Amino acid sequence: MAESKAVLAASAAINRGHSFAEELRRHLQAVQAAKQQDLAKLTATSPIKVTISSGGVWLAPTTSMQLSAALDTADKRLYAAKRAGRDQVCFN
Repeated sequence: MAESKAVLAASAAINRGHSFAEELRRHLQAVQAAKQQDLAKLTATSPIKVTISSGGVWLAPTTSMQLSAALDTADKRLYAAKRAGRDQVCFN
Protein backbone atom coordinates (compact mmCIF):
# COMPACT_ATOMS: atom_id res chain seq x y z
CA MET A 1 0.00 0.00 0.00
CA ALA A 2 1.35 3.43 -0.91
CA GLU A 3 0.41 6.70 0.68
CA SER A 4 1.23 10.24 -0.36
CA LYS A 5 1.46 13.18 1.99
CA ALA A 6 2.27 16.84 1.46
CA VAL A 7 4.29 18.96 3.87
CA LEU A 8 4.36 22.74 3.58
CA ALA A 9 7.02 24.48 5.64
CA ALA A 10 7.01 28.25 5.86
CA SER A 11 10.32 30.12 5.85
CA ALA A 12 12.49 27.03 5.61
CA ALA A 13 15.97 27.51 4.21
CA ILE A 14 16.53 26.25 0.66
CA ASN A 15 18.41 23.13 1.76
CA ARG A 16 16.30 22.38 4.84
CA GLY A 17 13.50 20.60 2.96
CA HIS A 18 15.92 18.17 1.37
CA SER A 19 17.76 17.69 4.67
CA PHE A 20 14.51 17.06 6.56
CA ALA A 21 13.33 14.47 4.03
CA GLU A 22 16.71 12.74 4.07
CA GLU A 23 16.81 12.68 7.89
CA LEU A 24 13.32 11.17 7.98
CA ARG A 25 14.30 8.51 5.42
CA ARG A 26 17.47 7.56 7.33
CA HIS A 27 15.63 7.49 10.67
CA LEU A 28 13.03 5.09 9.29
CA GLN A 29 15.80 2.81 7.99
CA ALA A 30 17.50 2.84 11.41
CA VAL A 31 14.27 2.03 13.24
CA GLN A 32 13.51 -0.82 10.84
CA ALA A 33 17.00 -2.26 11.25
CA ALA A 34 16.73 -2.11 15.04
CA LYS A 35 13.27 -3.70 15.05
CA GLN A 36 13.81 -6.31 12.32
CA GLN A 37 13.31 -9.28 14.67
CA ASP A 38 10.13 -7.81 16.13
CA LEU A 39 8.80 -7.11 12.65
CA ALA A 40 9.54 -10.70 11.56
CA LYS A 41 7.42 -12.01 14.44
CA LEU A 42 4.44 -9.97 13.26
CA THR A 43 4.37 -11.46 9.77
CA ALA A 44 4.08 -15.06 8.69
CA THR A 45 6.84 -14.82 6.10
CA SER A 46 9.21 -11.90 6.03
CA PRO A 47 9.19 -8.48 7.66
CA ILE A 48 7.40 -5.63 5.98
CA LYS A 49 9.79 -3.11 4.48
CA VAL A 50 8.72 0.51 4.57
CA THR A 51 10.43 3.08 2.36
CA ILE A 52 10.07 6.82 1.92
CA SER A 53 10.40 8.50 -1.44
CA SER A 54 10.28 12.30 -1.28
CA GLY A 55 9.95 14.97 -3.90
CA GLY A 56 9.96 18.64 -3.13
CA VAL A 57 10.28 22.16 -4.31
CA TRP A 58 11.62 25.23 -2.55
CA LEU A 59 9.93 28.56 -3.24
CA ALA A 60 11.55 31.85 -2.36
CA PRO A 61 9.21 34.37 -0.71
CA THR A 62 9.33 36.41 -3.93
CA THR A 63 8.44 33.44 -6.17
CA SER A 64 5.27 33.99 -8.15
CA MET A 65 4.63 30.26 -8.70
CA GLN A 66 1.07 29.25 -7.88
CA LEU A 67 0.54 26.64 -5.17
CA SER A 68 -0.95 24.20 -7.70
CA ALA A 69 2.16 24.50 -9.90
CA ALA A 70 4.45 24.01 -6.87
CA LEU A 71 2.53 20.88 -5.83
CA ASP A 72 2.67 19.58 -9.41
CA THR A 73 6.45 20.10 -9.48
CA ALA A 74 6.87 18.37 -6.11
CA ASP A 75 4.71 15.48 -7.35
CA LYS A 76 6.87 15.08 -10.45
CA ARG A 77 9.97 14.99 -8.26
CA LEU A 78 8.32 12.38 -6.02
CA TYR A 79 7.84 10.11 -9.01
CA ALA A 80 11.42 10.84 -10.16
CA ALA A 81 12.57 9.64 -6.72
CA LYS A 82 10.51 6.46 -7.09
CA ARG A 83 11.93 5.82 -10.58
CA ALA A 84 15.43 6.24 -9.13
CA GLY A 85 14.84 3.13 -7.05
CA ARG A 86 12.47 4.20 -4.29
CA ASP A 87 13.67 5.24 -0.86
CA GLN A 88 15.14 8.37 -2.48
CA VAL A 89 14.89 12.14 -2.03
CA CYS A 90 14.52 14.42 -5.06
CA PHE A 91 14.40 18.21 -4.54
CA ASN A 92 15.38 21.15 -6.73
